[in-house]
Amino acid sequence: MEKKFIACHNCAREKEIAGNLAPCQALAGWLTVHQWESGAPRHLQFCSLRCMKAWVDSQVTEVPEVFTRSFDDER
Repeated sequence: MEKKFIACHNCAREKEIAGNLAPCQALAGWLTVHQWESGAPRHLQFCSLRCMKAWVDSQVTEVPEVFTRSFDDER
């Protein structure tokens, strides 16, 4: 029987999926994100919250500091 592996989308840590387990059982403790792209879901697995946060942070553009500072002025 061929071994199946799923890798963390951020750090590439691999988790073996045993032949008799469903991926949802084998990935207990991992996090899965479903992202819609072009009308179809993209499934991303993360081994930890830290890895998921790193991916989320890379997806979000930062607000320029000059913009956020403009709210500090009381005009």
